[in-house]
Amino acid sequence: MSRRGTRFFRVGAFIPGARGGRPAHPPKAFKNFEKMINKKEKIKAFYSAISASKKLIVERKFEELKKANEIKKAINHLVPDKKAVIITSKKIPTKNIDIKIVQLKYLKIRDIAPNGQPIKLTLWTEDAIKELK
Repeated sequence: MSRRGTRFFRVGAFIPGARGGRPAHPPKAFKNFEKMINKKEKIKAFYSAISASKKLIVERKFEELKKANEIKKAINHLVPDKKAVIITSKKIPTKNIDIKIVQLKYLKIRDIAPNGQPIKLTLWTEDAIKELK
C-alpha cells in the first residue's frame, strides 16, 4: 500500500504472484507430524523392548523408601553406571536422582528403548511385575 497525500494506492500485496505478496502455500501450524502406528504393532514393540533390555528385580521394600537420599544409596549400590530405568507400581520421590524412575501405568517405549536402542538395565519392583501380568 502506498500513499500520496490523501490518496491510497493498493499495490499487489495480497496476490501470491506479486512482489511483496503473501506466500502461496505457507506452512500450516495445525499439521500433525507424528507417525500413526497400529495398536497391535505398538503393543508388540512395547513387549519386545521390555524383553530386549536386561532386567533386575528389586524387592518390595524399594517402593517403601520415603526419602530421596535412601533411594540414591540403594540405586548406587545396585547400578554403578547410571544407565538404567527403574519401573515401580507406586509413586516414589524422584527429586535429585540421576536415574529415571517411572510408574508402570506411565511407562512408554521411549523410556525403555530411546531411539530404538534398549537401555542397559531396567530395575523392576515385584509389584510392578505382578501388575504387568
